[in-house]
Amino acid sequence: MWNFVVGKLKESFIQMVLSCRIETPITILNKNHIIQQSCPVEENRDNVKIKITKNKNDLSSLDILNFEEKYGIELPKEYADFLLKCNGGKIEDNLFIFPDEDGDSYETSIQYFLPLMGNLDNDLESYFDYFENVIPYGLFPIACEPCGNYVLLGYRGDFYNKVYFWNHDLNDIDSHHFNVLLINSNGFNDFLSSIQPNHYKFEPCKMESFFMNSNIIEFENYISNELEAFKRFRTSYGYSFALLSIKHEDLNKLRIILKNNAYNDNINELLVRAAFSNVDIVHCLLDFGADINYRNKDGYTPLMQSVKYRDEEIVQFLIESGARIDCVNNSNQTLADVARIFTNDAVKEILTAYGIKDID
Repeated sequence: MWNFVVGKLKESFIQMVLSCRIETPITILNKNHIIQQSCPVEENRDNVKIKITKNKNDLSSLDILNFEEKYGIELPKEYADFLLKCNGGKIEDNLFIFPDEDGDSYETSIQYFLPLMGNLDNDLESYFDYFENVIPYGLFPIACEPCGNYVLLGYRGDFYNKVYFWNHDLNDIDSHHFNVLLINSNGFNDFLSSIQPNHYKFEPCKMESFFMNSNIIEFENYISNELEAFKRFRTSYGYSFALLSIKHEDLNKLRIILKNNAYNDNINELLVRAAFSNVDIVHCLLDFGADINYRNKDGYTPLMQSVKYRDEEIVQFLIESGARIDCVNNSNQTLADVARIFTNDAVKEILTAYGIKDID
């Protein structure tokens, strides 16, 4: 009897401690949860409703405290309330924006929020242990993204209640090289309010498969029906459909994209990327108005790029099409310098024929 009373007193005390944090308004409707909150940094925004299918295992305040005590952390109140009501789960509107290391923004989706417990090898405890030496101290994973990446939340120091994105392509687990990207500095609830409906036909990481396997009619129909979503699409590697066309040297799909203006890319940047693709792709981009002498952020022109990557056919074509041979990049390297460092004898022979000296 005494143990029962002590247990009840302990749980009442825990509930009192948790209630001392700022209250987060969360209501439940049937089997789905409607999380409703206002955005504190944009007072003119309407309240946001996000539907989440609840995890089947309910939590108590004691479960939260036991988790915090086990790992010596304090969960942000907003996130603790979320766990008490939902314990993770799948979210209906699941699209969010994440940055890359260059500051560009891309879209991806949340596959599901991790439960605190009740899902062996796939809950917060197992992920907290696994990621201990994989992500910076003070962060832990709270949601999975379909491409094998994770949404992280801060529980300590400058990370506290800030939301980050962990991209496996930017991290080297073996060398403990950590690279996380800030998604939202205004807290977990603000991150929830920023989540948008998913306007893609497929999950972003499956879009490259769609690109590879769709025929021309299916591809063009998708552009017609989902033009804006098509233009915004990026893979987890940062590839747009236009870049995928160049990567896979698919001239027909590139022409469809350019003809329908179905891209947000800088067409001149596409040309620099295509300079080590194939000559038909380069020809197509020039036909649609790309600048043959464009300089990218490193000062490389398409011609310099093709010389660097030893593509004699594209080198020959670009020079014949009017590319300047007196170009200089941001490292003050001339075309001859690039050829001397990177290229092969076949390309050097072409450049020599057009008057480029001091290559060897």
